[in-house]
Amino acid sequence: MFKRPSENINGEIASESVALGVDDLLQGEFDEAIADLDRIIIDKDDAVAYLMRGSAYLFAGDYAKAIADFGRSIAINPRAAAAYMNRGAAHTLAGDHHKAIPDYSRVIAINPHDAIAYCNRGTAYAHMGEHAKAAADYDRAIAINPRDAFAHVSRGNFYAHIGENAKAIADYDRAIAIDPDDAVAYRDRASAHAALGNAAQAARDMRRYRELGGE
Repeated sequence: MFKRPSENINGEIASESVALGVDDLLQGEFDEAIADLDRIIIDKDDAVAYLMRGSAYLFAGDYAKAIADFGRSIAINPRAAAAYMNRGAAHTLAGDHHKAIPDYSRVIAINPHDAIAYCNRGTAYAHMGEHAKAAADYDRAIAINPRDAFAHVSRGNFYAHIGENAKAIADYDRAIAIDPDDAVAYRDRASAHAALGNAAQAARDMRRYRELGGE
């Protein structure tokens, strides 16, 4: 999960020129967004433009270029929380979880109440097998925002990964109570029920998952 690309790193309204790239990015037109932002960056080193172009590269799956652009944004504004967040996400998606953790930690240092950063760092710790640290981060994310369905699904997936399927189901239950249309929560709860031998419930959850558009 990333910071909203329609915001710049200071939480202010992006310039009109950057906004052109943002519009393309939000519409999924990544090549057009990159081209728009290239024109800005040629004229000046703009932290927001680097952040947005990095986001376009990130969504397009070019993690190396995304990481480089987020690094340039951070060099211009070392308190660019969104750039750290997205660089951490790029490292995570590239499988470099040990590199993602310092970026998420930096977001937390800038904003100790950023639940997404705790959740993302928890996922990185889980991939590295540091289960106690992962659990602590998921717990902290949920303590900050108890009504974040994503955080409950993430912690549920962690519990399922370590074989604690009953705890996983409890988190999926909470996620669905918060957002009854969360297809992923139904799908993942189905897997946990199947692991516990609850075939009928698993089938019901998979049916609901497909009703919500899951494949």
